[in-house]
Amino acid sequence: MKYLLLVVALITMVSTAMAYELIVAPDGDDTNPGSSQKPFATLHRAQQAVREHLKQNPHDSVKVLLREGRHYLTQPLELTAADSGTAYSPMSYEAFPGERPVCVGGKRLQLNWKPYNQSIQVASVTEETVIDQLIINGKRKVLARFPNYNPAQRYYNGISAMWDRAKNWKNPETAYIHALHQAKWGSGHAVIVRNEKGELKERMVSIDTTTQGNGAYLNSKMRFVENVFEELDASGEWFYDQGEHLLYYFPEEKEDLTDAIVEAVCTPHLIRLEGDAVNPVRSIQIKGISFQGASPTWKQTIDHLPNGGDFVVHRGGAITLRGTENCIIRECDFFELDGNAVFLDGYNRHDTVSGCLFRNLGANAVALCGAAETMRGDQFFTVLEETFEAHGQIRNKWNTPDGWRRIPDDRTPGPKSANYPSDCLITDNLITEIGELEKQTAGVLMSLTMNNTVSYNTIYKLPRAGICLNDGSWGGHVIEFNDVFDTVRETADHGPFNSWGKDRYWIWEDHNGNHQKNPDAKKYCLIDAVKTTLIRNNRFSHPLQTTHSWGIDLDDGSTNYHIYNNLTIGCAVKLREGFHRTVENNIFIASGRNNPGKHVCFEDNEDVYRKNITVNIHSDVVWYGIHHYPVQMKEIDYNCYFTPGTTPQWITNGRGKKRGTTLQDWNKEGMEVHSIIADPLFVDPARGDYRVKPDSPALKLGFKNFRMDQFGVVTTRLKHLVPERSFPACATALEQQVNGASTSRGDDTIVDFLGGKIKDMTSEAEKSAVGIGEITGVLVMEAPDNSPLYKAGLRIGQLIIKLDNEKVDNLQKFMALCKTKKNKIIQVEVHDDLQKRVYELKL
Repeated sequence: MKYLLLVVALITMVSTAMAYELIVAPDGDDTNPGSSQKPFATLHRAQQAVREHLKQNPHDSVKVLLREGRHYLTQPLELTAADSGTAYSPMSYEAFPGERPVCVGGKRLQLNWKPYNQSIQVASVTEETVIDQLIINGKRKVLARFPNYNPAQRYYNGISAMWDRAKNWKNPETAYIHALHQAKWGSGHAVIVRNEKGELKERMVSIDTTTQGNGAYLNSKMRFVENVFEELDASGEWFYDQGEHLLYYFPEEKEDLTDAIVEAVCTPHLIRLEGDAVNPVRSIQIKGISFQGASPTWKQTIDHLPNGGDFVVHRGGAITLRGTENCIIRECDFFELDGNAVFLDGYNRHDTVSGCLFRNLGANAVALCGAAETMRGDQFFTVLEETFEAHGQIRNKWNTPDGWRRIPDDRTPGPKSANYPSDCLITDNLITEIGELEKQTAGVLMSLTMNNTVSYNTIYKLPRAGICLNDGSWGGHVIEFNDVFDTVRETADHGPFNSWGKDRYWIWEDHNGNHQKNPDAKKYCLIDAVKTTLIRNNRFSHPLQTTHSWGIDLDDGSTNYHIYNNLTIGCAVKLREGFHRTVENNIFIASGRNNPGKHVCFEDNEDVYRKNITVNIHSDVVWYGIHHYPVQMKEIDYNCYFTPGTTPQWITNGRGKKRGTTLQDWNKEGMEVHSIIADPLFVDPARGDYRVKPDSPALKLGFKNFRMDQFGVVTTRLKHLVPERSFPACATALEQQVNGASTSRGDDTIVDFLGGKIKDMTSEAEKSAVGIGEITGVLVMEAPDNSPLYKAGLRIGQLIIKLDNEKVDNLQKFMALCKTKKNKIIQVEVHDDLQKRVYELKL
């Protein structure tokens, strides 16, 4: 075996040493031979030369070396199987040693600027010119917008309602509207159109989340609008009049346009590797190149991922891999791109993305998504031609998949074909400030894929999740040694790690807790989640008491996970629905209501929760169960709990149990009988070392220390870019005063009503469990079988939002309205994403 490895190493060294090299330089010429002295000018010409060389020398290793400077791609460089290398003679497109070339998805403009007014310059461009992004002297500029760009603003760098201003726009039809989903579970995009009456309307072009289906609309205030001439009122802004072929620009202070390098970005895709499972693109490396400038893709974000796992995507990126094997993207920078950076679409095997920097992106950093045809059954929303208008917005209708209503007839385990990414490695990447336009995005997104590893990545300052699994198909992933923090900045109900499991076994009634309508759920829960996904040795953090974050958020049916040796700070873990989750040997430094919990769970769900340390530094709550009771689990024991200065409390509202309980209460019912309340004795938490000391009581429960110095990127150049941050000390945490948004309202008073019990919705956790976008309404806490409440059709966990068509914000208003309708029949409406549900009650 050693001899074989030595031979392989020697062959690799020889092939590398004898690599045939071609040079591409910005000042080159495509009539040149591509030598060091006479380089090519374009990558397309180099590709042609490579093919010509390989016809005569098929076993050569070939390198195309890019010299320092700007390399323009108005059309993607498309690499096919004909451009493939082999394991011993790879094909490489890479930076010349010691240099950092930049590939730009557009071209340089030669302009003659003239004053338009005291502030704005204008220049004519050729008729065929497309300008989706403007770059001047290497810096991306701001498309004229309202409100003006302000990096200090959290949402979209500035948000506002805009229809009052739209009345003063001469050509409002040029406007692009970008807005959060009304419940902040993603975002959408619209243009302004005139209807047959000449009225201005919002026409939704795309929405990147399937949440709430046809009931989804765009927030009227959390939005900004761009591409409006009248909003060209701040330095650094630009506007392109396509009809007149005039480019307008408001120069920044002391910016001289005389010799400025002006670049027009016109394509969303710079490099595409295009093969298939039969004839894949093999062994191509892209190394050390920067990619800047790619057109926005929000108009093309229309491809639904399966069964309402919430994501809608554009299947392409600045680099797209489709039908590849053993391809590598290494040490590249991706910045100021208005779509996805790297997208692995369909069949891809053993590909690697490593050592890369991703920043200032419009959508996802790295996405791995299998083809829709790999999923069995009807599991996808489809877009219909029919339109409708709601909340002043016109949009296409979506057809709800049959898989939301019943388990499909095809229950064969696993994928239908091999057309999905597998055995790929996403490692040692720094990802920050992505999702600038599309908020339902992630640092690493996976859907319809298997056996991939996401490791040693540092991911921070994101609008939504750092790492997201859109569905459980087909598992086998390893998520390890990542450092993910300061996420969920602009959206709601999410975590630095998020997953959904709306797979074939799951139906919509499960979301509402009506599991009796899905009696075969446990039997079929592994037909898509066929392999266990491991989440281990990660650090997931969230700013203390700011926005809500679940931490490790296994949402909506997520199934078949083993979660161990993770540290969470300011967040914890959530398990909703689903089966076969083992959570053990983790340290959860919870904050307020960002604590461990289980929601809307199945009976006998095979979940295990053991040997974990939970410290809540801003509350006495260490467990929050919603429509769940721990006896549903296979095991919950051997845990160490600590709330400095107070007694830990467990909150659960499942099976009619009281909401606040102590450890002793649970012990009496046979749960947590070996668990303890004790200071875990961390080594040095202020420095981020949450290992426990040798005399820690947690060690006696079976807890084992794990390393605290291996989270995140390992490449030196990337480590230097990671911001330093502090960690909570825990010991005196209750004395700390941390400013931030409240995560609750009202109180948890429960009142008797028609034989059942109801209360205010008060928390983000309850909002998440119900699946509504705001903390509002009245929750049904108990509805015994023989009660008038149950006989009328209401069930535990439902949220009453209207009484006789009048909105009910809270319990006080609900009870006041009921008093005015005594001895009458009333109609109450409960929240449901898919349909309107109204019940009649006799008061």
